[in-house]
Amino acid sequence: MAIKKTQLYTHLWEAANALRGGMDASSYKDYVLTILFVKYVTDRYKDPTFRRHSTNLNIFSQINT
Repeated sequence: MAIKKTQLYTHLWEAANALRGGMDASSYKDYVLTILFVKYVTDRYKDPTFRRHSTNLNIFSQINT
């Protein structure tokens, strides 16, 4: 049985409201922004281009001895 987009959005919204409970929206945004930041960082780390460039950031390899 396929679920419609509107049903999915409604269900997700109701779940978010249930998890939030009586929390103020200004406090809730801190958690959401943190989760979005962690998602962004993990997506960037999985990107092969980012990993190739991040290996060049080793400062110890740039020191002339």
